[in-house]
Amino acid sequence: MKSFKYFLIAAATIVLAACSGGGSMSPASEKIQGPLGAYFEIVPKEYKVKDGKVAIEIKRIQEGFPAPWENGIKLGYSGGEYEPQFTIEFQDADGNVVSKDATDIIMDSDELNAIAALGVDETATITFDCKEDATQFKMGSAFKINEADNSSSISYSSDDSEDSSISVDESFSSSLDDSSDDDETLSSSSKSSTDWDSMLNSYEQYVDKYISLAKKAAEGDMSALAEYPGFMQKAEELSKKIDGAKGDMSASQLSRYMKINNKMLKAAQEMQ
Repeated sequence: MKSFKYFLIAAATIVLAACSGGGSMSPASEKIQGPLGAYFEIVPKEYKVKDGKVAIEIKRIQEGFPAPWENGIKLGYSGGEYEPQFTIEFQDADGNVVSKDATDIIMDSDELNAIAALGVDETATITFDCKEDATQFKMGSAFKINEADNSSSISYSSDDSEDSSISVDESFSSSLDDSSDDDETLSSSSKSSTDWDSMLNSYEQYVDKYISLAKKAAEGDMSALAEYPGFMQKAEELSKKIDGAKGDMSASQLSRYMKINNKMLKAAQEMQ
């Protein structure tokens, strides 16, 4: 769940660095880097920043998504579903990067579904968190199809280059012998569950800390500034836990994850 990491960093940024007023920015280029750049582009215009967010208008220029996508595949992160992602890099007048954000398959599902449903030349918007000193931006993309058996996934992503890269992430090493017994499978499954339980415990602690800091910042308590570095360190530690977690969350773990997310979102809305 790499998209989960962007959510953590975005949450940390909201506490003290979100925009509070207006301003505007424009795209450095209409082109979206990465695999989705062949299917979508940015509508060139001035974009207004409001309450720390900016809605970027995206136009479809070609039907479909990268292969092996087919009509009828659902958007999501489960087996048999596909994950499009749009990333954004905000820059100041000198071209220095001031912040980054990315869509999340859970948090931004409505906007991503609207983008996916576009016909050629139709447009829809994606909302990103931004920083007030940004004057321009550029966008990238990633694309992944989760295989139905959850044993592997094919992903396409972009960094800062114009070229996209293709990688295959295997859940099990290709060197595993077909004669591996059921005990090894059960052991792997148990380890996966423990990994996600540990991550969710850490995530809930992170959210509780976020709510505490956000309340202090909203009340003008400057002591929140002193606690901010530790909060960012916690985000980094949690990101490492996410990288190390194996397999997929169970239904109960996913339910807990959504409840924690909702707690954070409710707190953020109350601060506005």
